[in-house]
Amino acid sequence: MTREELQALVVKLYETVRLQQAEIAKLKATVESQADRIRELEEEVARLRGGWSSAQLCVRPSVPKKEKAPRKKRKHCFARTTLPATQVVLRAVDQRPDCGRNLVGGHEKWRHQVIELPQIRVKVTDHVFVERRCGVCRKKFTPDPSVVLGKEFDGALVADFYGAYNFYEGIKQRFWVHLARDLRALVEKNPDLPKLAQ
Repeated sequence: MTREELQALVVKLYETVRLQQAEIAKLKATVESQADRIRELEEEVARLRGGWSSAQLCVRPSVPKKEKAPRKKRKHCFARTTLPATQVVLRAVDQRPDCGRNLVGGHEKWRHQVIELPQIRVKVTDHVFVERRCGVCRKKFTPDPSVVLGKEFDGALVADFYGAYNFYEGIKQRFWVHLARDLRALVEKNPDLPKLAQ
């Protein structure tokens, strides 16, 4: 190999080394940039987890929402409607349960309505109708049952088949047990009538 060939080889090797050093410097800069990016991503993951937890982070993919078909309307709605509240109680967390840091701000997330029925005290009154008679003519007198109902009563009168209740011209509801008792007695008195027993 001549002198000129050796010089050319040295120059070629020098150029190759210079190019490799430039490539190494470029790769070092890329590695440092990627290290910074990895550090930022780790901090973001820790922030999303709420702390430096080792649990696997579950991120839902961004899937386009499906168009929902119009909801079929019902003929009747049996859901209970919300009643006007007589009392409002705010439920909020004042401090973080893990570190005790005070929480600020807030907006209504949801509400739950509780209906409490107070215990009703039942008042039961026995109206005792006393029958009295005249000492001269021996005629008997009993108070008018309408004094119990009053003049403004327009409901259903629940009573037995006692004739004194016939004064009421409104709706009457009879005790079926009384009717069944009378029918049973009628069947017992007439055993030769099978149709009556049926």
